[in-house]
Amino acid sequence: MSTTFTRDHLRRLGYVPDGKGGLMRIPDEQPQATDDINVWTTPPPQKPKQVVTLILPHPPEPLRPNWRGHWARKAKAVSAYRKLACLVAKPYAPRVPWKNVAYKITWEARKSQAPDPDNIIASFKAGLDGLADAGLFVDDSSAWPERPLVMHNQPHGQLVVQLWDDTE
Repeated sequence: MSTTFTRDHLRRLGYVPDGKGGLMRIPDEQPQATDDINVWTTPPPQKPKQVVTLILPHPPEPLRPNWRGHWARKAKAVSAYRKLACLVAKPYAPRVPWKNVAYKITWEARKSQAPDPDNIIASFKAGLDGLADAGLFVDDSSAWPERPLVMHNQPHGQLVVQLWDDTE
């Protein structure tokens, strides 16, 4: 099974080519998710300077920590997901990359099943490297996650990543 993201897949997630080799987000026309869902929550950060919100597909199965398969398939999936995250984040990169960054992942699942919070963070490692490649922050060693938020029975299975400069 190949891990590539086709133009149709990206369009379903709300992205189109921007004509400059990158991607741009299509404005949402669907109603936003309601807050009456049983979710894990953490309070938002106090007065963030700038919050970047990115929408990505779920990481492919070979990126999950409990997946057991051939190393070449995993390497291919890591490369594809890292490039995708870089393409999506490139337009939002600040002029000077952030030194310390905090991020929160919201896993929107189509069904009532979702991975453990620890597995969500671990499976997003390739995506985090792609965000660093895009120039959002200097290095992922300075990126600290908050507890992931899990939303069940959503119309689109996707990952919503919020990042902000955590320099005090």
